[in-house]
Amino acid sequence: MHVFKAIVKLIVGSDEGQIIELDAIETRKKIPDALSKKKLEVQQIQAFLRQLCDSGWMEIQEDHICIGPRTLLELPQLFEALTCAECPVCNYHVVQGIRPCTQCEIKVHKHCAQRHRKLTRGNKCIECKQPWNTL
Repeated sequence: MHVFKAIVKLIVGSDEGQIIELDAIETRKKIPDALSKKKLEVQQIQAFLRQLCDSGWMEIQEDHICIGPRTLLELPQLFEALTCAECPVCNYHVVQGIRPCTQCEIKVHKHCAQRHRKLTRGNKCIECKQPWNTL
């Protein structure tokens, strides 16, 4: 569970909402010895990642690891604990999103930004009202 949390934390903390496999493997070095009891081998982490993907906890998209639907649906409290960004349009956690505003640096789901733009017939930030970059 500690490796899983460490990987999720890396993904949530990334700008793109995804990491490369090597970053996930490197989490084995960051887990305190008291928690892991023994250091995991690279092959063990790779097998664990495959299991996470096979069971829907993680996904692989274009050689990058990202949060899977099962994690999003079954572990919302994990995202709250990690202070994951909240989409200002739908008020749900946003891991993979866009930053359409250069003024306030909000993170928005791409489909929410498109919906907001269509509904408001404008291209202004929902937070600071400054013009958004092109979507």
